[in-house]
Amino acid sequence: LITSGRLSSSQTKSNDSKMINDDNNHPKNIINKNDKINANNNNNSSTSTSSLTKEESENLARHIMSEVYTSPSERRNIEGYRLSQSLSTPEHVVYIGNKGKNVLLGLRGSANAKDFVADAQIGLKNLVGLPDSLSHTLNNRYARDENVYNAIRSKYPNKHIVMAGHSLGNTLGMNILKNHKNDKNIIFYGYNGWFHPDYNRDKRAYTTR
Repeated sequence: LITSGRLSSSQTKSNDSKMINDDNNHPKNIINKNDKINANNNNNSSTSTSSLTKEESENLARHIMSEVYTSPSERRNIEGYRLSQSLSTPEHVVYIGNKGKNVLLGLRGSANAKDFVADAQIGLKNLVGLPDSLSHTLNNRYARDENVYNAIRSKYPNKHIVMAGHSLGNTLGMNILKNHKNDKNIIFYGYNGWFHPDYNRDKRAYTTR
């Protein structure tokens, strides 16, 4: 995707957790499920404040991408963060920093028939300009994402949000950025994602393909 930021190879390395393999795009390979989730890349750095380094933010983003594809009943806390049962849904995972000012938001990509319909509608919008009146499945997913974002901002208006999306989730994250251009306290990581039909450049977004 065309964005202002792009992840370098040095940013995709971590001594504390397993990252996405270069030859495997599926988020389930971000973290070995037998490994302890550790939110810190640097033992001398704290992730409990909003002053996260880019490497720390990306590491957190990869963790939540693993958890959002996990059954809600099996999702785990991340060190320094607690899973919010009230804000999370089967399509979204939300973590609240235990001591700091950060919220983590993961947007699930394609996992069922409706998601694949939304994928097709994105493709048709990009190729032939499919009108919104024929994009109900995608628009409904956009609306559900907006509900979660708005619930976070209603409860935590000043917290820094680290948001991540994979595949379909990349378009969904860019759509949230599009709708909230004045929210400067959010950063988005998109992985192997679809192009958004009309919004693919934002200084708050970093993507890999």
